[in-house]
Amino acid sequence: MNFAGAIEAHQRWLNALSKAISDPSTFTHTPQEVCVDHHCQFGLWLWGDGASAFGVERMYEYLCKTHHDFHSAAGKIAQLAADQKQQEAMKMLEDPESPINTSSSV
Repeated sequence: MNFAGAIEAHQRWLNALSKAISDPSTFTHTPQEVCVDHHCQFGLWLWGDGASAFGVERMYEYLCKTHHDFHSAAGKIAQLAADQKQQEAMKMLEDPESPINTSSSV
């Protein structure tokens, strides 16, 4: 698993979400797609080989929850952007307590 690549991919999602807040037409995924946590590179590993190798570890459970929460928050932001609720979307994106930002602690 290329963890650096997975982190970069999630950072690109955040950048795309930020841009989508001001211009929703730039975002190529639906909010429903964004909130699914097992389609990205890390999610595929997490629910596949990661589960086989680390599924009994407490840290694995934490990673699953944190990753799920990240995607759930990203989906909510994408939906707010699609609904033209830019202020709410930006507030959530910039909130240091939002799972979109706290997941970097992993």
